[in-house]
Amino acid sequence: MHRIDKTVPIEETIGAMSDLVSEGKIRNIGICEASLDTIEKANKVHPLTAVSDR
Repeated sequence: MHRIDKTVPIEETIGAMSDLVSEGKIRNIGICEASLDTIEKANKVHPLTAVSDR
């Protein structure tokens, strides 16, 4: 995920991406340009594989 949509809770977005992992459509989840709070919330829903500040 390259840009965080501030109108959608990160838990909802990562939850949908987690479903894609379960379905075998993607292997990993990573996010970019997120605050520490957002990263922590996302990681509680599904373990993040990558985090980037750019």
